[in-house]
Amino acid sequence: MPDIGDEAVTMEQAVDRIQVLVDRLDQHHDPEVVRMVFELLDWIDVLHREGLERLAGGLAGAQMLERAVDDPVVAHLFSVYGLLDAADAPQRVDEAIEEIRPYVLSHGGEMTVESIEGGVVRVRMLGACDGCPSAIVTLTQSLERAIRDRWPGLVRIDVVDDDQHEGWSPVTIRR
Repeated sequence: MPDIGDEAVTMEQAVDRIQVLVDRLDQHHDPEVVRMVFELLDWIDVLHREGLERLAGGLAGAQMLERAVDDPVVAHLFSVYGLLDAADAPQRVDEAIEEIRPYVLSHGGEMTVESIEGGVVRVRMLGACDGCPSAIVTLTQSLERAIRDRWPGLVRIDVVDDDQHEGWSPVTIRR
């Protein structure tokens, strides 16, 4: 077990480390050990899911769920277990756009959300940002951070362009 002591660990660090360990365990030379470890993880998952479902139900009943999921770690866990309503996504994405809008406007641009479906947010760059490769990268990375802070259900951001030519596909920013 790692000794992380009093050092603060971010959610991203924890998720990254878990993935590294799962990948290493998956390569273990003894298939029985691999089977047992993944069975153990499945049982831990069952326990966590049940506890989080009860917690989400209690928070919703007390009308505190929305406030609880303002915390990105809580929102991430609830999202992983399918306990967040996807109906919240448009509001949370709009909040993220509003956060970065002053920066976008200061550069003569604008950004609009075309659609949100299956965790994919499709945005259109307008004004000075339309067709500008650096704007696409800079703004979508800023937008991604702002969205993930509010809505952990984000899978990716696609930038839509009306001037698509044959063989071209939307720019996809993935985490």
